[in-house]
Amino acid sequence: MSKCSAIVYGRTYEVDFRFIALPENFTDDDKKWIDNYIKVTTRTAEKLTNNPRFSIVKNSQYCVFGVICLARDLHNVIEETKDKYDRSLYGFFGYVIPVNENVEAIHCFLEPNIDLFKPLYNYILEQWNTRKKLSSPIRVSYNEKLGKYGEINNQNYLDIDYKKIRYNTSSEKEIYLYPSSSEYNHFLWSMTIDNILKDSVNSVSLCLNLTNKSDLENAPFLNVTVNGINSFEIYTKESKIETEKYIPNNDFTEKNDCTDRVLEKSSQPSIQKGKINQNVDKNPSIYLFIILFIIFSGLAFSIIFTTIKNLSILSNNVIIVIFFISLLLSALLAFYLAKIKQKPTNQSKSSQSSTENKTFPDKLKPKNKNTISNSKQTKSKNPFDEF
Repeated sequence: MSKCSAIVYGRTYEVDFRFIALPENFTDDDKKWIDNYIKVTTRTAEKLTNNPRFSIVKNSQYCVFGVICLARDLHNVIEETKDKYDRSLYGFFGYVIPVNENVEAIHCFLEPNIDLFKPLYNYILEQWNTRKKLSSPIRVSYNEKLGKYGEINNQNYLDIDYKKIRYNTSSEKEIYLYPSSSEYNHFLWSMTIDNILKDSVNSVSLCLNLTNKSDLENAPFLNVTVNGINSFEIYTKESKIETEKYIPNNDFTEKNDCTDRVLEKSSQPSIQKGKINQNVDKNPSIYLFIILFIIFSGLAFSIIFTTIKNLSILSNNVIIVIFFISLLLSALLAFYLAKIKQKPTNQSKSSQSSTENKTFPDKLKPKNKNTISNSKQTKSKNPFDEF
């Protein structure tokens, strides 16, 4: 019997996608490593009908054989292959084999065979009725049973024309693409197994039957077969190092620009209010005039109403005269009071300007920032001058 563990990534009846099963010794880094590959294989999941995607991934510690497929490809009970919204479920199901420990287990995967992965759906069924996402997945020991290695397609495995296939084992910035056909799938799968058994390279990765090239964005795979192409192609990856260095700087500057714009917008109303207040302070005679006019006119009419008992004596001409007298008095007083108020402010401004124009001794003169920085630059030595 073969020694291996399991990886299951999918969803159950009510709970969304997550890792349902992982090997017992998988660390967070190991989980991130395999998750990068799974995310690529689950893209365009609506095209999985009659088109399962097989994959092989190997690093210095583990070799993973997996498949992304519909739940009904592995399980016959239809009610247990759909979620509560009646959507067909799919997931990643894979076996994990420790490198350099169990060569016999690798021989079970000489060709992509979906029947090997059917027992892994039991991990989905174990969590089928859960209503909350578990804090940690099921930890699987290395005792999964794969069955004994037989002579299945051994002859086809050995029948490979290596000159016909270019296989990527070293260029991490490129993905070698081939049309998704039974011939190319067989050749690439067999070459991947051969590289693993010979242990000639540290990293190996292959994915079969991706839907289109747009699914390859940020893909870590080195070799892929894709639907929609007719011949061999090389897909160039974007350098992750360059994008990581470049993007945060842009984000930083853009955030600063945004905050500056927000500050400018928020400060505009306050500036306008300040201008209005300054204009009011500069022209207090307007308020004084209005207040004094109300006071004088009110006093005049109150005196007349108290002294004259017969109000019918008042004519329109008398009212007009009272209005203009109160208007004139209020204008004169407002102008006079405004001039008195402006005198001390002018005196304070003149005193400030006089203090600014005072000459300082050379020792107390403030140094210019530019001169300070220039002096520092002249003092500092160029480290390459000595050479």
